[in-house]
Amino acid sequence: MMLLSVLVATVLSGCTLLLFPIIQREIFPYPAASMDSAMNNVHLPWLAIVGTLASWPVLVLGKVWEGRRGEPILRRFLLGLTGLAVGGIAYLLASHLFVPLPELMGNYSNVRSVNSTGIQIPEASTFLLYFALNFALLRWWRLVDPRRSHRLSLWSLFVACIVAFGISIPLEFPQPWGVIVIAITSLSIQLASPLLENSRDDTAYAEAQEAV
Repeated sequence: MMLLSVLVATVLSGCTLLLFPIIQREIFPYPAASMDSAMNNVHLPWLAIVGTLASWPVLVLGKVWEGRRGEPILRRFLLGLTGLAVGGIAYLLASHLFVPLPELMGNYSNVRSVNSTGIQIPEASTFLLYFALNFALLRWWRLVDPRRSHRLSLWSLFVACIVAFGISIPLEFPQPWGVIVIAITSLSIQLASPLLENSRDDTAYAEAQEAV
């Protein structure tokens, strides 16, 4: 399950970087120079690593919580703490790999340069809050539920992207990078999680899920 999430995150990151120039040219008609300067070969490992690291704790917690009654507030709190850790790692990776994360959809005041390279990334506090809120506000444990109705829920993916974009506005987290990472995380979690067929009539399990 963990290795599968690595593969999924890597493939999705590669596909995103391949399709991004086309999507941006068709939907967000920014100057070609800004697009070219925003994309380079360090984005693939950064997106893949962050997407993988973000999916692992959700997969582990989902397995622990599987079929158990749980308090949603406590689960959101634990996921929020997980998001803080993921945000810290994402920031350190972006800083040490010199990953440029310029804002392509506006001018944000908290995007700063790193060292003398001119690489633009948000402040550390922005990373921490962005990932913490994304992990706390969404019900990630439902995406790893082995008795969910579908392996891949496009609606859940859409909601995750909308929430991520909404969080990025007050925090001024550069887009589309923030949405891309959350989308990769959501897809990796769903595709890497096992799905049990013909088990939706499990009465005991259904009763346990009613309190979730």
